[in-house]
Amino acid sequence: MPTEEAASDLGTAQYLEGPMTAKNYARLAALIFAIVAVLQLARATSGLPVTVATTSIPLWASWIACFVAAGLAWLGFDASRD
Repeated sequence: MPTEEAASDLGTAQYLEGPMTAKNYARLAALIFAIVAVLQLARATSGLPVTVATTSIPLWASWIACFVAAGLAWLGFDASRD
């Protein structure tokens, strides 16, 4: 039989896990993807150079990343409406 401490810890764990429903998870993921899309769009339109080690990342990669992130954000927001 569980002790009172174990029972209270279990109750706390259930409380902390409760608010993250599938709807909230989809909304949070969509928000993160939307932020990434806006940042990639800003990089692509401003022409900021990005270099990782000795490799220069071309601007077209930011356009692709922007469209992919925007699509994922749209899917996430759409899923959170249901």
